Amino acid sequence: LGTQAGYGYALLAAAFDAGGQAEAARRHWHDATLLIPVAELVRRFPELGPLAGKHPPAEVPANLMPTYAPPVSERGDAEMGR
Repeated sequence: LGTQAGYGYALLAAAFDAGGQAEAARRHWHDATLLIPVAELVRRFPELGPLAGKHPPAEVPANLMPTYAPPVSERGDAEMGR
């Protein structure tokens, strides 16, 4: 699974949280944070900030946490060699 799935899980978590379905929100937040660090989720979608305080992230050992690289569309010219 990639970053797109991680963002999808995070946004689903926010939707379930807004609908008062805390358990579904917690499960989707867990899945999102398996794929993308919390800091990156909140950077990309600031509205996810409250979720970060409500639901614990997945516990992933540092050596197994994926290295996140923003999609090409989000990289600045300096990162693109221009």
